[in-house]
Amino acid sequence: MTIRNGAIPPDTPVTLVSPANPQSFVEGTVKNQAVKPCPISQDVRPDVTSYEISLENADTSKLIPMIAVMGTAASNSFTVASNGVQADLSQMHRVNTFRACGADDGVHVTVWNGVPLTGSPVWSGHYFEEGNPGTLPTCTTGESGSTPPGPDR
Repeated sequence: MTIRNGAIPPDTPVTLVSPANPQSFVEGTVKNQAVKPCPISQDVRPDVTSYEISLENADTSKLIPMIAVMGTAASNSFTVASNGVQADLSQMHRVNTFRACGADDGVHVTVWNGVPLTGSPVWSGHYFEEGNPGTLPTCTTGESGSTPPGPDR
């Protein structure tokens, strides 16, 4: 996990969302700061810190773009609905949804208030991958650069 926070203590719960279809989420804990930066983000921002995450009973690849949400799935009301993963990240009884899309510069991941593309974007991240491999929906203009940057972008 890469985040603009260098003070996350070990054993902090985190929920990882896979925003590509079929969407899913898995819980884990922060182990410690990583010795080496995440290969995807090592040249992106000098102000980010990489952490090792421990996942129980999960089979995930290190280089799959995922969205990390601090806290447990229960504390953020995570569920899987017919249109993908939903959560109440603000804990104000609002539905947040997740999306991944592909563009020529890589994979863009977003968190939305409401439904992706029709709701309002609240966070975005980017994983550099030259050329769109064609396995994700094509990004709209709002997803590939004009969404508000999140604190961890």
